Amino acid sequence: MDTLKLYSPLEFYLHDPREEERNGEYGMYDLYDKRYIIPHDEAWERQDALDLALLRDRDRMDAERGLAEYLPAELREKIRSLFPDIEYYGNYFYCAATAELTAPLTEAELAKLKDWWSGQLSDGWGESFEQRELVTGREVMYVVPWWPGDMFYIDTEREFRRRLGLEPEPRTVHDWLRQGQERTKYQPRQIRRTFKHHGEEL
Repeated sequence: MDTLKLYSPLEFYLHDPREEERNGEYGMYDLYDKRYIIPHDEAWERQDALDLALLRDRDRMDAERGLAEYLPAELREKIRSLFPDIEYYGNYFYCAATAELTAPLTEAELAKLKDWWSGQLSDGWGESFEQRELVTGREVMYVVPWWPGDMFYIDTEREFRRRLGLEPEPRTVHDWLRQGQERTKYQPRQIRRTFKHHGEEL
């Protein structure tokens, strides 16, 4: 069975409720004020909270299909399952949705899937996930998987690697072989272990 991955960027916001309350801001501030945004290396230091949030999120989904049950009818026959995840690529986190396909998608179907996934990130799964408090000691972190504007994108894995400059188009057979040898240097690292259900050890 073929798989398809869709990558998109993330932002992280960190709040200290006690400090904000002392400053008269608690309960009155804009949750996503740019003053609270943190770089991804700081989010990495709090990855345990992110890991736990993903585990709990997966438990809420259908174990076999994930979010695929919400797909448009015209895509359900070709997409068996779709699960969101977060991967660490280079020095940045990215949302990575993995879909299991029963048949290849046409260009039109891929465009429809991207459009549907953008809606899920903005108003469906993503909106729900970004509203969860990820408690890290005395601080609270929020993950934002979607925002309007040109800085947001949804890429296939090949498009994503090109965006990062990791996969130039090979021109010769020698280029293809060399690319295959170098590809292992840039494998994304998932921040958590593979899920096992029904009480099995993680």
